[in-house]
Amino acid sequence: SSPFDSPANATVGFNWGATDKTNVLLDYEFIYYEGTKLLKRTPANGGLMQGGFGWKNMHVFKLGVVQKINDQLTARLGYNYGKSPIKNDRVFANVIAPAVVDHHFAAGVTYKPWEQHAFSASGFYAPLKSQTDSGTGDTFSQAGKGTKIAMRQWGLQLSYQFLFNVG
Repeated sequence: SSPFDSPANATVGFNWGATDKTNVLLDYEFIYYEGTKLLKRTPANGGLMQGGFGWKNMHVFKLGVVQKINDQLTARLGYNYGKSPIKNDRVFANVIAPAVVDHHFAAGVTYKPWEQHAFSASGFYAPLKSQTDSGTGDTFSQAGKGTKIAMRQWGLQLSYQFLFNVG
């Protein structure tokens, strides 16, 4: 197995049909970062060339709403929260991987003008979040005390779908 393996994860969800046109979705996701060698291992574990990031597992909570406006138009809103997997005494080691955002907001719309064609647009925003190394960890943390990492994310997606009729 590679030290860059993706972590195992599991998600369980609930979908409530609030009305015939509105669905409310609630999900919980567990991301097992401690199950990967590189992400779990602390920076000083194994020497300079064998270090890691020292990430902890994540618990992510997601809430979404899907609103069917009519037969052609559907809108979606979503929010999720997952506390940063980086401990404050591991910030210095994570300068190259500053995965510190906690909150994500998303919205999207799909327009289906004909039975087999759909156009979608969606976007997301994760507000600026920063963390500072406390200097209370291993040698790297002590040397990097006060190191600050920060991240904000945003994205936009446009898509077209051709829906095949099979059968």
